[in-house]
Amino acid sequence: LQLNPVSIYTKFWTVSTYITHMYYLYFILILLTNYLDSPLALYTGDFGMSVLPLISILMFPYFVLSKKIKYIDRFIKKFWKLIKYTLFITLISFLVLPICGISLFQLGEFLPIKAIKVATITTGYLCYLIIISNICIKLSVKQIFKPFYYGFIFITILTFIEYQQIPFAFQQLHFSGLFPYYRIRLLTSESSATAPLIEIFFIFALYYSHYILKNKLKTFLIIGCFLLQLLLSGSKTLLVAFTVGIIIANWEFIKSFFLRFSIKKFGILLFIIIGIHYCYLIFITPMIQSFTRDIEEFTSVATRAYSVSIGYGIGTVFPCGIGFSSHLYLLPYAMEKYISLIPSMLNTDEIISYLTNGDDTALTAKSMFGQYSMYWGIFGSIYFLRQLLSLYKSAITHNSLQGKILFKVLLIINIIQLLFTADMQYIVLSVIAVLISLKYHKTVSPSYIQ
Repeated sequence: LQLNPVSIYTKFWTVSTYITHMYYLYFILILLTNYLDSPLALYTGDFGMSVLPLISILMFPYFVLSKKIKYIDRFIKKFWKLIKYTLFITLISFLVLPICGISLFQLGEFLPIKAIKVATITTGYLCYLIIISNICIKLSVKQIFKPFYYGFIFITILTFIEYQQIPFAFQQLHFSGLFPYYRIRLLTSESSATAPLIEIFFIFALYYSHYILKNKLKTFLIIGCFLLQLLLSGSKTLLVAFTVGIIIANWEFIKSFFLRFSIKKFGILLFIIIGIHYCYLIFITPMIQSFTRDIEEFTSVATRAYSVSIGYGIGTVFPCGIGFSSHLYLLPYAMEKYISLIPSMLNTDEIISYLTNGDDTALTAKSMFGQYSMYWGIFGSIYFLRQLLSLYKSAITHNSLQGKILFKVLLIINIIQLLFTADMQYIVLSVIAVLISLKYHKTVSPSYIQ
């Protein structure tokens, strides 16, 4: 057997160049998850809030034709089945609604057109997942997490700059967000969208600096950036997530402490108890005061809690779902019918404005599962959640990666937020793509983990 050195070098160079190009593309696609108030929103509505749906859908045919898509994970296949199922339910709803004497025109929208819009947004999610997961499989674990490290430093710098320029920060980069705006919202349309960004970038950046690089200086830098985010952002969702994360991490440590006692662990436990006390004084007390003030003075708490409750209610009454557009009739109907059940202490002005403004602007259940429980029913949401937990177990539980506690914290926080406070964002999809790639690093190419 004769080996041609020139041929070997050429093949190596071709593969190396391909991986480099894919890595740069991956880096860009991860950083773009920060931008959630793009100019496309002026013309395409929710679809254009991020530039990633359009990019993903346009790039997908290229990846297919160039045979760059090698693996379609089980989670993605199940997600695609859910989308097809919801499209089927949507078509049935277009037959049922006229029979029930309900017009297909609701709040200025023709329901079939609205269904196409929502289905296109969901298809963008699917395309992004396929593209990112197939790129990640070709990369090393270090390359997978590196963009999150620099991305977190980037958004921390943005936070500091924005804090200096409030209430008119980054006006040229916001197209749907209103001014003046007195809270940190980075490059999103509202501050509530920043919490998942900060959490995911922080946890992956911490994993990269502490477990992959094993660099104490960079680890302290990331922790310092996160503390700065906590102090400047004023996000109650972020404070709640931080609190939940601390509780989970401490619980895991306490279990380990009692299973295998040592003087070192006792010292760490004592340090944790003292830390919890000061965290309560610094973060928890202001958070409770902030929630109390919001309940008394503002509308966001009432709107979010009520709309999410109604979304789950519709998904429970119609457990098989109502399709991608029928919520334009059922959601305002149910919100108006049960508004008297809202406690008098909550401000309902925003809810009333949604019901009286005559269009569907911002008329959604204010969480991913709350909204999609209407689309594919509560059964569909349970099915999606089970697939997500199964993916996590496959990718992390039996993987040789360190720092599993960070992934556990991230998973629990993300699920809680998707259930009650957060819409589906591309940064959350990037987490799913990373989990998929880690699963294949173990089963397909274990050498990449080195």
